[in-house]
Amino acid sequence: GSQYGPLLLFVFASMPLTFGLEALFSWLRIQNLSKPFLAASLLRLACTIGFTLVLVQSYNLEIWGVLGANFLAAMAAAILLLLTAAPANSAAATFASASWVAAAAALAGASLEGAPSRLQVPPRS
Repeated sequence: GSQYGPLLLFVFASMPLTFGLEALFSWLRIQNLSKPFLAASLLRLACTIGFTLVLVQSYNLEIWGVLGANFLAAMAAAILLLLTAAPANSAAATFASASWVAAAAALAGASLEGAPSRLQVPPRS
């Protein structure tokens, strides 16, 4: 197999999460809810930077750290929006939830052979 196979599998399997999050962001723009949009956008940015620094610098996960950071940041923003801004019966929340179920199923069934099997913390100097 290709050395990029597991990376591509992770990217494609996590796409439904991104689609769901973008549905929530679109719903906020349509509803003209600028404060929740700004809060979720800033949270996503801060989480992306923070998780990337931790996973790449501290755990030496390289590209897996970048992909994982983006995934975790999207999850944080999505959870914030679902808990605070999107009504449970909105089309955006329904679409997002269905997308995340699909992403979870894809990730659970995916073989991520070649992915880091454990995190190794480098010794402190």
